Amino acid sequence: MDQKGFIFDLDGTIIDNEEIYRKAFVEVARKFNIENLPYQILGIGIELNWQRYKTLYPQITKTVEELTEMTQNIYLDNIEYIKLRPGFVE
Repeated sequence: MDQKGFIFDLDGTIIDNEEIYRKAFVEVARKFNIENLPYQILGIGIELNWQRYKTLYPQITKTVEELTEMTQNIYLDNIEYIKLRPGFVE
């Protein structure tokens, strides 16, 4: 295989998925009657964001692992709505 280069994508470089993750976090938070979830900290991952939220909201009774799985499942259910960043194809 003759490789001319590689593309390494951290979320947000090639795909615009921040809003899909935001919606996933909000949907999980609503299961614990949290309506005004602060925006997640970008770049630290799902687990660390849920650790932060658990310190802010004691009514979150699930483990970080369970919350991460719930968030990821909602994200995957909405993956069709993720778009490429403008200019990537060009």
